[in-house]
Amino acid sequence: MLDRFQALIEELGSEVDLALQLTPQRTLAIRTTGNLVIQLEESSDGHRVLLASKIAPLPAGKFREEVLLSALQFNSIHPRIGTLGYFEGSGELILFQWIPFTLLTGVKLADIIELFVHLAETWHKLIQAGGTGKWVAFEAQEFLRRRWQPWMVG
Repeated sequence: MLDRFQALIEELGSEVDLALQLTPQRTLAIRTTGNLVIQLEESSDGHRVLLASKIAPLPAGKFREEVLLSALQFNSIHPRIGTLGYFEGSGELILFQWIPFTLLTGVKLADIIELFVHLAETWHKLIQAGGTGKWVAFEAQEFLRRRWQPWMVG
């Protein structure tokens, strides 16, 4: 018998026409066309699903400060998919989102992942090109406004 998280992953796989399987650690990693990895896992309390991705390393200095300032501006957008953070252990910008199970179906999760991947790849490309993200907050807000869904943060 499948538990709720396994059933959700199976439903997601049916929606995107892929055979998806959880690892023994009960996570799922999806590699994007932009070569980022989106990881999904169930919260320890079993009430939420975490989407997370490392975006890009941020070398110390003014560039990191400017990217993190832009990340704070992005995080102030409501509604939004994802929250940007800085993982000090690896020195990387990350994007993550907790989603309550009560809002999820395979179809909704596929839609959320599509938006999440778009934002992750947008930030990744910007940072790789040496940009700091000053325009990403606006671009993301416009993209999300066109695709707004009731399960977004905000």
